Amino acid sequence: MEELWPWILPLPKETKEQYEILLSVFKSKVSLDILLNMDVNKKNYQKELVEKIPHSNKSIINVLKKFVRAGILEQGTEKIKVDGKEVWVKYYTLTFLGKYLKLLLTPIDRLSPKDVKEIVEELFYFYAKSIAKLCFDFNISHEVFHNILNKLYLTETIKRLKDSRKKIKAAVFGSAALDFIIPLNEIPVGHDQTITVRGFISDVGGSAANVAMALSRLEVPTAFSGKIGGDYGGRKIVETMLNENVDISSIVIDEELQTPQSIVLVGNNGEKRIIVLLRDNPALSLSSPSEINWSLIDECKIVYIGEVFVEVASTIASYAKSSGKWIVYRPITPYAKMGIKKLESIINNVTTLILNEANWNLLKKSMSTLDLPKSLLNLGPKEVIITRGSKGVKVYTINESFEIPSFNVKAVDTTGAGDAFVAGYIKARLEGKSLREAIKYALAVAAITTTKLGVRTSLPRADQVEEFIKNYTLPS
Repeated sequence: MEELWPWILPLPKETKEQYEILLSVFKSKVSLDILLNMDVNKKNYQKELVEKIPHSNKSIINVLKKFVRAGILEQGTEKIKVDGKEVWVKYYTLTFLGKYLKLLLTPIDRLSPKDVKEIVEELFYFYAKSIAKLCFDFNISHEVFHNILNKLYLTETIKRLKDSRKKIKAAVFGSAALDFIIPLNEIPVGHDQTITVRGFISDVGGSAANVAMALSRLEVPTAFSGKIGGDYGGRKIVETMLNENVDISSIVIDEELQTPQSIVLVGNNGEKRIIVLLRDNPALSLSSPSEINWSLIDECKIVYIGEVFVEVASTIASYAKSSGKWIVYRPITPYAKMGIKKLESIINNVTTLILNEANWNLLKKSMSTLDLPKSLLNLGPKEVIITRGSKGVKVYTINESFEIPSFNVKAVDTTGAGDAFVAGYIKARLEGKSLREAIKYALAVAAITTTKLGVRTSLPRADQVEEFIKNYTLPS
């Protein structure tokens, strides 16, 4: 038995009453025919039932009486006019239990969405009420049931998405998280300092997830592959990324893990502090090559590798290179701290290596022969890009090295600017722009992102970037 009928039958607590109800319904064909011919949300008149059901009047009326006694139907009478005379007629309506017995016997395609919604909500309410009582009676954590629902919802979502995938141009591998962004007048520095805030923004984040959503906003068909927990955070990520038109059919759900969360403190001048909440079992990254959807790499033109465990990232990079793909790698701080030797198997296979200044310095300290970023080209990349915030970007290739300044904008929140830069760069490269043109486009995407609070909500659309570039010029 692979799948049960979706309508779960609610029954009374007492076994004797359960038996009486089931016997009254399934004892004869008359019972079944009556239920099949009853309207879920209207009065069902006895006279009309007798006329349309192919059984004797006596048999039908006897079953109707049994249904009333068993709590399947409620009986009523009303006065109507027939041939100018007022007469009393009997009618029956389905009880909560009666509706479910009716639904149990009704093909789902005969039900209206409105009926389904109302009945499912009512059913869920009764079951949730019972579960709440059980939690208290047997000292069970209610979180267990939240997680079960989240897990099943997420699993069904991903299952359906796999059957309706669209072609992609960019495949993004990395992590997703739930961020809590708190705006402050100033970042607290003193001891025992108490501050008040007017509110915060809760949204989906994680560096690679930001890159995927930014690419989608820029009209690049994009797939995201990472790992999430079967919890509220995982559900929020799935729902948000679906709304952003990101292909998430390759997300891995692990109900034993917890979706990462972080707190981002943002000051008036754009200064920020990121606090990552330590979880017992965080869903940080794909942890095995068996979790990789290789068809994403086969199908796309550019592969982006973000915060992925080194062994898995190395496997992705090697396969992508052998498949002739453009590979962009951007190790964030925890990975840069590992040093060149640890990351070398990845860097050997990438096309474009992107680092911010702080992470470049971390890599530089890990190997004495690294005196300039250009030295990284000896390890395999064709391009090395060093992002420097408001100071712009330095770029190194075998044939040239150059700098491009940032756009001059008033920064409100720099969180996610690096992610936006990467998305802009990939978008431009996919369109065949030169290296310099791609860097300028990427800087424009990053600049726009810093002008609003939050990351996802500030990621620009392609038309906004084009308008921005028309109206602004880079400093000479």
